[in-house]
Amino acid sequence: MRLLHLHRPHLPLELARARAFEPFPPGPLILGGRPWDPGQVVDANKEARALGVRRGMPLGSAHRLVPEATFIDPDPDAEANRRYIFSQVLPRLNLNGATTKNSREVTFGNGNDTTTVLPGTDWNYRFVLSQPVYAGNRDRRAYEQAKISIRNAREGVRGTEDAVLLRVASNYLAIVDADRSIDVEKHNIALAEKRKQQASAFYEAGESTRVDVLRAETAIKAAQRALAVARQARANAEGLLRADLNLDGPIDVTDPGHVLPPLPEESSLVARAEASRPVVEIEQAGLVGDFRARLGRH
Repeated sequence: MRLLHLHRPHLPLELARARAFEPFPPGPLILGGRPWDPGQVVDANKEARALGVRRGMPLGSAHRLVPEATFIDPDPDAEANRRYIFSQVLPRLNLNGATTKNSREVTFGNGNDTTTVLPGTDWNYRFVLSQPVYAGNRDRRAYEQAKISIRNAREGVRGTEDAVLLRVASNYLAIVDADRSIDVEKHNIALAEKRKQQASAFYEAGESTRVDVLRAETAIKAAQRALAVARQARANAEGLLRADLNLDGPIDVTDPGHVLPPLPEESSLVARAEASRPVVEIEQAGLVGDFRARLGRH
């Protein structure tokens, strides 16, 4: 008989490191939840164990021992998936039992062939030990695919948050831009009215024609139309911003100025996408699988 023993003393913490989008900060790490949660410590790294943190310890006690530790929330989906996959390769034990109790005496036959069954108890049991056949890396690949699905879901949440933040910033800047346009058009109207006054004075003095006055009036109307468009754009942007932030009443904005940082290099953006986007990992895994399949055919 052959026995296979797998011992990964800190597998939950390793899985938490693999699921994280960014490296954990240096120092003590405690997996299990927040210090105020009623749960227990699932795992801890070497620094936390050196300070007295142990598995099964209440999170509040661990926080009192190591208040500077970083507490990590467990992932219930990944933990359930890990247990399920491990259950597919570990031995299985099944125990079934049954009991039959006779409460009265029963007689069969006639004369010399009479048979009497005395009251008694009949019981039986069945104990089965089974070991699933190892199917290569199928279970491991299924587990990795489940992790990628979880990461895709988290990435979807992050994408939604990014979209909301981008929409809020865009509407806010649209209000700022509309306020600038409103100020410009008010200034243009003031200038056009001065030009009309000058044109009217010159016309009354006989130094210009009626055309100059009409042009000044046209410039005033054009500036007024541009002012109405700018006010309408501000009202639209303000309505969208109010809907995104669930606000009531007027919104006062302040020109943020030039606060955007310089754009990073293209190589750093590509490296960040490869490190944080599950789609890249999925495509790479697909390429590796196709390459191995072609090698297997040859």
